[in-house]
Amino acid sequence: MTALLAALHPPPPARRRWPLAVAIAMVAIAGAAVALTARGSHAPASCALPATDLDGRWTPSARAALRSSFVATGLSYAATSADEVVTGIDGYLAAWADGTRAACRDARALGKRDSEPVRRRMACLGRRRLAAEALLAELTAHPDAAAVIAAPDAVTRLPSVLACADVESAPPSRVPTALATEVERALATIDAQLGAGHYRAAALSLPAVAQRAERLGDPELWARAVALRAEVNAASGSLIEARRDYGTALALARRDSLLELEASIWHQLANGERMGTDPEDTLVAARMAATLAHLRDDRYVEFDSTLTQIRIESQLGMITEAEARMAAVLPDVTRAKATHWRLDAHHAMVSAELAEARGDFAAALADLRRAHATFASHLGADHPELAYIENSLAVDLFELDQFDETRRWLERCRARLRATELNDGVAGSIAVNSAMLALQLGDDATDDLAEAEAQIAKTPNAVAAVMLDDLRGQAAFARGDLATARTAFEWAASRAHGRNSRAESRALDNLARALTMSGELVAAEAAARRAIAVRGREPNPAAVALTRGTLARILSGQGRHADADVEFRAALAALGATGYRAGEVAELTVAHAINLESMGRLDLAAPIGASAVTALRAANRPYYLAMALEFDAEARWRAGDPTAARAAAHEARRILLASPEDRDDVREVDAWLRAHPGRD
Repeated sequence: MTALLAALHPPPPARRRWPLAVAIAMVAIAGAAVALTARGSHAPASCALPATDLDGRWTPSARAALRSSFVATGLSYAATSADEVVTGIDGYLAAWADGTRAACRDARALGKRDSEPVRRRMACLGRRRLAAEALLAELTAHPDAAAVIAAPDAVTRLPSVLACADVESAPPSRVPTALATEVERALATIDAQLGAGHYRAAALSLPAVAQRAERLGDPELWARAVALRAEVNAASGSLIEARRDYGTALALARRDSLLELEASIWHQLANGERMGTDPEDTLVAARMAATLAHLRDDRYVEFDSTLTQIRIESQLGMITEAEARMAAVLPDVTRAKATHWRLDAHHAMVSAELAEARGDFAAALADLRRAHATFASHLGADHPELAYIENSLAVDLFELDQFDETRRWLERCRARLRATELNDGVAGSIAVNSAMLALQLGDDATDDLAEAEAQIAKTPNAVAAVMLDDLRGQAAFARGDLATARTAFEWAASRAHGRNSRAESRALDNLARALTMSGELVAAEAAARRAIAVRGREPNPAAVALTRGTLARILSGQGRHADADVEFRAALAALGATGYRAGEVAELTVAHAINLESMGRLDLAAPIGASAVTALRAANRPYYLAMALEFDAEARWRAGDPTAARAAAHEARRILLASPEDRDDVREVDAWLRAHPGRD
């Protein structure tokens, strides 16, 4: 994929380029669009506003019938989905009518009723009408659950009407033929099937249509057929074939100056998670899609692709660039969201990713809740698309140690997936996050890990796959299989290298901990310093601080207590009152107190240990609370308070007895109680 993108990635055009040449001038399309499509036709004497009823196929009764057929599916959000479709199609056809009348008026004003630019412009408008007709026909003929889910987004993604105004520099048009018109309509139908979520129907129809398009010898129709084949392959999970076809379609589009098609392909390639591409490749695709869409005045694709750029830049640690781009695009998104509410929701989700990259998870949660409210108000509170946002909400709540809320949102996501099968990698991501939560709480994550593996195999998700490797390592670490844990962490770090700095540094941090438990402290220190170097590219100081805390523990284990104290203090100062990973911060505080005790500074260690006990109670971290209580018991004994010391030790013992794997720790506490007698 990298080679493909490198070969096809041109420098930004030095002058304005224009939409694709008309391969077929549309026939059998009513109104002014037909009058100016074929060579030799003339503009009408008056430029009346064309009817938007699609020759009687889009009337009030047709709207009501569509709504009734959606509601008949029994889905709770069907009526809302139908309302979105009706509103969207009405707006789209109104824009088409305005564009058709404007084209007619421009032709009359310039006295060029039969000019090449006029024919190209009217043919473009004809294709827009055909796209709307095909989508409505598909939704009306097959109003199933897949259509109810996908239809609002499909309407949003209908090709831009405004872009038809820029056609002056397009290549010459061609005289239409019956076969070309048939292929054009068939391709529009397949595109509509994909938009309606009817992937199998599209896959069955496409081979014969693509064959006819290739035999026809029309470069635009053949390129469109190949691009649709790529989309069908991507939807079915055949990513190798999809990348091959996208590469072929891009080459054809660039060769024949099919700018509209090229922009559409780049926009699809910018969906990196769905395509399984590296973030750098996804970033290139998003930049190209935004650039070409800007040249064509396709505002939706331009802003959507720009927001994708910002999201990928934040993942790659390019925060300065991402924040500058976000500030620049905000006014445009603010204006556009009046007609494209999805841009507003997408903007909120990207703002959340930027906040996450900075470590501001409270701000990220606020942005995600705004996006969730926007989606729910337009699609209905039960719509499956909300699963994407709810999964992200669960991740941020996890980072803030709000585990009950994390579980609640993940359960909502899973309920949506049980009700409707989404056609992408969100199921794998949800399963990975469920496994992460189970491991954090000390629960059995076997089933969650198996589900994640199955989902990722079915629908590849590169980020989720790296996280799964890391979680396998954590599961092995929890059961004491340090060799397996080490292998899993090394593999996760290597797969994430250069793709996702957060995933790479997390894997290296966990590798350092596993090596520490194996007694390989030199190798552990090297892994921790590598993790710090990788996390140094992140703007989130809290994440860097936690890894410095790992290094501090390692240095303390090596007996380098003074060096460890420097790292402990730096880490805890950076974490401050951020609320980030509160449980881990409390654990780090206990380790700092123990290190201070080893330095002979019990006067400093005792109050730090006591504060850690309070924090760990709030964070619901029983094992580390027991560790803190053991330390607190020793500190209180030395301070001359044997009653409080033994009470702390007994509480630690009760906590440890609840976990069979902690029996060795119970024996250590029993030994301490025998060595420190007193009345309880």
